[in-house]
Amino acid sequence: MATTYALGTDTRLAGATEATYGVAPVGAGLYRMLPFSSLTVGGSRTLQEVILLDGTRRASNPTYGAPNVTGEVVIAQDVRTLGWWLTRLMGDPTTTGTGPYVHAFRSETVDLPSVTLEVGHPQIATPQFDVLSGCRLGGLSFQTSRDAPGLATIPIVGKRSTVAASAINTSPTLFAATLFKTARADLKIGATVVANVSSVTVDYSLNLDINEGLADDGEIEGVEPTRPSLTGTLSSRLGSGTGGLRPHVLTDGAFELLLTKTVGAHSLVYHAPRVFLEQTAVGVAGPGGVDVAYNWRAAFDTTAGYMLQVTLTNDVASY
Repeated sequence: MATTYALGTDTRLAGATEATYGVAPVGAGLYRMLPFSSLTVGGSRTLQEVILLDGTRRASNPTYGAPNVTGEVVIAQDVRTLGWWLTRLMGDPTTTGTGPYVHAFRSETVDLPSVTLEVGHPQIATPQFDVLSGCRLGGLSFQTSRDAPGLATIPIVGKRSTVAASAINTSPTLFAATLFKTARADLKIGATVVANVSSVTVDYSLNLDINEGLADDGEIEGVEPTRPSLTGTLSSRLGSGTGGLRPHVLTDGAFELLLTKTVGAHSLVYHAPRVFLEQTAVGVAGPGGVDVAYNWRAAFDTTAGYMLQVTLTNDVASY
């Protein structure tokens, strides 16, 4: 039975890799159902005020700005579907194993595909499907702490939004959902853990470059990833000896950051082998423990051969 208005519980998000930029793929088996927590991505056009002075106090008609497709999708860092997003963010992984399979994604991959996303509301009386083509994923950001929910935010920039009354693909495939929850964060100099970290935020960005050409349709000409960056914040309790981070920060040396999430035999590992922390003042907020928050930035490591490697171990043979 149709609903009288759209509900989030009925909303579905599907995605497919484009063979040609800006052209939505059509065909069976091309689209993947993508579970999400929330989303804001979609097409929009702003109203721009036009001031014309004609001796009256009557407001002039506004004009429409150029069409834009922007927004974010908040996803779960889960065992299987996360690999679909990582492939579009970091390129095809190097996959080893015969089950479980180990997928290694690296930040230096050049060939990154564009995608079409379809946001559907199939249960309302007149179904509506917003087809967003020519989309580039702009990065991945998340927070890891003792009780963090394991969500990640992906910014998106697209070329075109088209509203249809039916889905491109009525039966997109769906991975079984299993969420990563347990998190461990290690900050090392060599093999020595120098701090027990209480929380880490991670912001991996592709620093998208938008080509805003003067096309007849008003759409962007294209959007391309540039040099990726990896930054964030890190909170650690002030201590001494091998547990104290601050003395090592003051030596201006590089660190190794390792974030690990596990569920059963599946694992997700973020590895940044060369990380630099800002020196920061130590504030005291009260009689309890003294926590210090550091900003950090990663760089390419010539020995490891990457700035960031994400290793996803699961039961999916390939992406």
